[in-house]
Amino acid sequence: MKAVVMAAATIAGIVGLGGCSTTATNPEAVVSAMTMECGQLDIGLTPQEDGLLLRVGEEAYLLEQTASASGARYALPVDPSTWLWSKGDRAQLESGGRRWPECVVAGGLTEPFVARGNEPFWQLTVEGGKLTLDPMEGPKVVADAEVIAATATGRTVAGKHTAQSVQVAVARQLCRDSMSGLPYPYQARLSANGETMSGCGGDPARLLQGVEWLVETIDGEEVLQGPRVSINFLQEGRVAGKASCNNFMGGYQLSGEGLSFSQTATTMMACAPEVMGQEDRFLNVLAGVVQFDFDTSGALVLTTTDGRTLTAQSHQTLGR
Repeated sequence: MKAVVMAAATIAGIVGLGGCSTTATNPEAVVSAMTMECGQLDIGLTPQEDGLLLRVGEEAYLLEQTASASGARYALPVDPSTWLWSKGDRAQLESGGRRWPECVVAGGLTEPFVARGNEPFWQLTVEGGKLTLDPMEGPKVVADAEVIAATATGRTVAGKHTAQSVQVAVARQLCRDSMSGLPYPYQARLSANGETMSGCGGDPARLLQGVEWLVETIDGEEVLQGPRVSINFLQEGRVAGKASCNNFMGGYQLSGEGLSFSQTATTMMACAPEVMGQEDRFLNVLAGVVQFDFDTSGALVLTTTDGRTLTAQSHQTLGR
């Protein structure tokens, strides 16, 4: 479910560039047309004569290049707090003081990238040009890592200069751990010593971060028309959103078993009784959440120990 949004600042940014450009410190640092993934936020980058067109869902922002010691940095002229700093196939995105998860080119892997599987147990890490395989039983393998295949949905990485052939094919597709049921953003297929083993990879937090989750049902009951109920999973374990009448903020924790929320606080506004009732139900369910998953439509499903649920659809936006 995607809302059509064109913020005033967005329009001002497109109109207000006015041909004024800033020459970057590194004139060779430019961004090619590409799609990137910032957690669950998908962004499109298109070079322009005077800067860079950033597309997020139905929003469009025309950024101008600014000076940077490395890479290529672009900012919104009418609001420099919105910027993108690109370094090859990776980038940082910030808007209004909010930092998004690291952006990687579509199909790319964040580092450290960790994949793991069960029965037999194994763990593989790719970081800093190295591939490390810990088979739990047997010697650890450390080798130079080489990307031997790249698509918009994943990568295949092989270990070089080792007597043992190690290769892992990674695809951006929801994967559930075969023992804990915890969702991961990638499916992984490991080939080592002539054996092929399946597992999951990536950081589960990237399944939650980057987008605004608009709550549709609270314990099976559809939310009221009008009052907004939303959840934003931010960096450093912070969560914020709209509870119906009031804004809320707090923390969230991801473990090998699931998801929980803590230290939730709200603003102190008063609204109509039915809106306040919905807010109380939402906060009560949120406080009891112990796990998360996704249904066949892609909706986020948060579940409590006693089976109550919140369901929410992602909304691609910078929230301006």
